[in-house]
Amino acid sequence: MEDKLGLTIRKAYIDDADFLARRVLDAVGITEPSAEELSQVSHLCSLDYTLFSWRNSMIAEVEGERAGVLVSYPGTEYAAMRHNTFMIVKAESGKDFFGMDMETEPGEYYIDSLSVVEGFRKRGIGRQLLQLGIDEARRLGIEKVTLACEPHNEKAFAMYSSFGFVREGDVNLYGDGYWKMALKVQELQK
Repeated sequence: MEDKLGLTIRKAYIDDADFLARRVLDAVGITEPSAEELSQVSHLCSLDYTLFSWRNSMIAEVEGERAGVLVSYPGTEYAAMRHNTFMIVKAESGKDFFGMDMETEPGEYYIDSLSVVEGFRKRGIGRQLLQLGIDEARRLGIEKVTLACEPHNEKAFAMYSSFGFVREGDVNLYGDGYWKMALKVQELQK
């Protein structure tokens, strides 16, 4: 699909793994990753059944240039993908994230990562990607859409709130505190 600004959103391909990795890292505030971080996350993005897999990702493009990413999936798939992801991370880097809070659960559709390249921000791309995730939850018949928001990210919080997301609690992810936000499907506008 293409809009009047030349924006198209497509399924990601395995060849998008490096771009996905940069955007996933950006989504958690790592804007200048080390080569090692980038390589590790790119590897996770290139696999089929990890949290950041290209198979769970959508790419926004403006006139053919990649501009943003949405990584999302049903909560029923989270535990298995989390296990796969954390086993790979532990084997490759020695980091153990198994004690981390659960980000999502069955009955939820999870917006894992949403990131727009800096030069493409303030054009509504993030809003369109978020709407795409919400629409996918509705299509799948999932009752609740959830995501994690950094407490200091006022712009993201404002955008999520404008869609009707409300703070549901707190979660500790990768050693940092986040707000878990939720939107009930019955509150979604058609």
